[in-house]
Amino acid sequence: MKGVLLLLSAILLTAHPARGDEHTDARIGKHLYISYCELCHGEDGKTKGALAEKLGLKPADLTSKTLQSKKAAALADIISGYGRKTGSNMPQWGTVMPKQNLLHLAAYILSFSSNNALPKGDARRGMALFKSACVACHGQAGDGKGVLAGLIGINMVDFTSLQPASADGKSLKKTILDGKGAFMPSWKGTLNEKEVDDLTAFIMSLTKR
Repeated sequence: MKGVLLLLSAILLTAHPARGDEHTDARIGKHLYISYCELCHGEDGKTKGALAEKLGLKPADLTSKTLQSKKAAALADIISGYGRKTGSNMPQWGTVMPKQNLLHLAAYILSFSSNNALPKGDARRGMALFKSACVACHGQAGDGKGVLAGLIGINMVDFTSLQPASADGKSLKKTILDGKGAFMPSWKGTLNEKEVDDLTAFIMSLTKR
């Protein structure tokens, strides 16, 4: 057992840290949506905004099953203009907006299909907590392929494949606080409530990216 722990420590110390652009943040996306999209698509994504009314446009319903079933990367491609059908009145936002912002925006639009409010934590602070506390089991990318999970042969949750309806903030927070099953420990007393909110926000930002 001592040898296994030494091996695990060596692997974790030499592992590359997760890149800062490997997640989406719907909170950032909300600000982008208000600035760039709300005038046409409305506050809720399915009603005409003031600009659409004035110009007589019929913007796409962003809450439709067709759009809400897409991954954030595919939706970001549509927003950019490169993955869109010809004849659309929508600007090619990819010419003025960085790819990462397109992904943040897509993550926020995908939250329209969820009955769950966006988590109140800060996903960027949560990413640092995830890297220090969760990667051994859940992997650097949150895909469930952590070093410890591989060593002991356990299938961990792949957060990147969860649909928003499955990534309920309240359920995630409860699991972090109370633990679950034999291998998910309780972080109650180790992480304070604000840190749990931040971690929950980051995990939710990994879904449907």
